[in-house]
Amino acid sequence: MGQSQRQSTQESTATTQPKEPEIQEAPEVVRQKNDEERARRAAAAEARFKKDKSNQEIGKRLLAQKKAQKGKSALEQASEENRGWRAADEMHDIRSYN
Repeated sequence: MGQSQRQSTQESTATTQPKEPEIQEAPEVVRQKNDEERARRAAAAEARFKKDKSNQEIGKRLLAQKKAQKGKSALEQASEENRGWRAADEMHDIRSYN
């Protein structure tokens, strides 16, 4: 543990260098950059929204096509099979009554 602490203190002392003074931009330039960035982000959001909207419409159409092409679900098939067996049992009871 002591060795790792020594390494981290050596690294931190080696990386400390005198800082250069920050150059401050004029408020108009900063405002213009912010406006450009905001406009760029808004345009990107609009493009994503438009893309999502078209994808939703396509997805709905594809889902409708799949439902139309798709056969019966497993539950529907089992239900029909059960109705068939019940009808067969009824016919057997009717025939065996006489």
